[in-house]
Amino acid sequence: DFIKPYLFETGRIFLRINIGSLTATHRQEVSTFHKI
Repeated sequence: DFIKPYLFETGRIFLRINIGSLTATHRQEVSTFHKI
């Protein structure tokens, strides 16, 4: 019962990092596109 909320929190943090890296790569692509 104690592990469930812990896994949920880890999943949330992992999701946040994943979305952050996704937006970062997207921004890089957009900036490169504007440079061309």
